[in-house]
Amino acid sequence: FDDNFEVVDITIDKLAKTKDDDGFEGDDINLINQWALDTWNKLVNDDQYHIKALNFSTYGATLMHIDEGGNTLTPLYNYLKPLDQALEQQFYGRYGEKVQFALETCSPSLGMLNSGLQIYWLKYQKPEVYKRIKHTLHFPQYLAYLFTKEATTEYTSIGCHTGIWNFRRRDYHQWIKDEGIINLIPDFSTSPVVAHWEGNGQQIPVGTGLHDSSSALRTYLHLFDEKFLLLGMTDTWCITLNPFDHSPLRPEDVSQDCLQYLTVQGRRVKASRFFIGNEHGYQFNRMAEHFGKPLDYYKTVSFDESLFNTAHNIQAGDARKLVPHSFDASGAHKANTNDSQEWNLASFSSFEDAYHQLIYDLISFFEPAIAIAARKGLPKYMIVDGEFTDDEIFLNTLSKLYPSVEVLVPNIPEGAATGAALLINQYLNPQMQKPELQFKKY
Repeated sequence: FDDNFEVVDITIDKLAKTKDDDGFEGDDINLINQWALDTWNKLVNDDQYHIKALNFSTYGATLMHIDEGGNTLTPLYNYLKPLDQALEQQFYGRYGEKVQFALETCSPSLGMLNSGLQIYWLKYQKPEVYKRIKHTLHFPQYLAYLFTKEATTEYTSIGCHTGIWNFRRRDYHQWIKDEGIINLIPDFSTSPVVAHWEGNGQQIPVGTGLHDSSSALRTYLHLFDEKFLLLGMTDTWCITLNPFDHSPLRPEDVSQDCLQYLTVQGRRVKASRFFIGNEHGYQFNRMAEHFGKPLDYYKTVSFDESLFNTAHNIQAGDARKLVPHSFDASGAHKANTNDSQEWNLASFSSFEDAYHQLIYDLISFFEPAIAIAARKGLPKYMIVDGEFTDDEIFLNTLSKLYPSVEVLVPNIPEGAATGAALLINQYLNPQMQKPELQFKKY
């Protein structure tokens, strides 16, 4: 970004997956390290840029473990990796019934998605590795460590359904103290700058890094003056964030995949999750094959009012209705996943017809998640960030299904990256002018 937070350079690469030491697929930390360092070296040595600061945002629920010599001890374990059932029973047998524990830590029981249980799993399943850990870092703070060798912790990562933070007491949960895991987690950073990268005769401030959804949220809290819901869309999840509801979770919230995050300042944010991105990817791949279209064809499809009306009028039980494939452990519809029956695309005359139905049904499935995040009433605005911001069918359908709400798409390409950049720049330059935020309205 330049000083006005206009994008001056953007690099997008898709890195190959690997398998961990148990054979489960996940991201390759060695490739990520190399990509980050190579990208940085290219930019910092480019005479057309004078880089003032570096920061990071990454997905959450992911840990890296560092030994005494500063080396990584483990692969980057995938948070979708199954948690051994006996070990999970051992954990809750020691530390309390699932619902009560969830109310304290403000997250449903999610297996390895509760990243604190990843450390617990490592302690009991791979004790020789666990014994060598000096620091356990959340993924954004690991990237900061890669550039500075300084270990730190911050609220947005700790507050991302980790299971290690007691929201009621505003402190680490007792279980990680009892297990001694607290000794592996670095102190909280006292500022958004963890240290400086040194090279080429320069000292460049490096930020602590932020959890991506929380970083995007900070962008809009900082730049937008009205109350809103944020739909943080990825190719896996849609997270609905309501930063204006700080009320404690109820048992019925937890049972419907409702949770709470923490802001940069450690304040509660009501949130609900749904596996919409994963389902979307699975189905549009099937549609592309069925109708003989390229994989990115859906991005070229225009909104068609008549096809929307057709989707709207389809009744339950009709063959055109979406049969979900992968809503596992997602919202109020987790039991509706059907592994044995595929959605019948033969019912549609065209890709466009099928895609309008897919989007209509995905949003309909997602409506309870929005309702629970906005339990005290829908605000006037709904901001869409991340995936789907260039999907006219999604945006128009969302607007039609929520006629009392203005659906807004911001003019910034990536709210999470912007939030991380804003945070460190605001710290270094407190007098900075807010960049102008513009929206396309639906």
